[in-house]
Amino acid sequence: LIQRRGKYPIQQDFQKNWETYKKGFGNLREEFWLGNENIRALCNEECILRLDLQDQKGERGFGLYNTFKLSGNNYRLTLSDFKGNI
Repeated sequence: LIQRRGKYPIQQDFQKNWETYKKGFGNLREEFWLGNENIRALCNEECILRLDLQDQKGERGFGLYNTFKLSGNNYRLTLSDFKGNI
């Protein structure tokens, strides 16, 4: 899990600067961003990225990228082979 957002007692502000996104922020039990450095460490080799979404009406959707990779100091994003309904 690299990000979670939802209806929690304390809403996390996701309007952050680049340095904060690099390190990560939030509460892992509620809303958070894991951090670009941590994500790159986990997915410097190819990973699979799954997105699970739910709108305010409770309708759900998902997306799956069979190739997900972050590389380099600028966190170059590689995505391919998408499947899903979002």
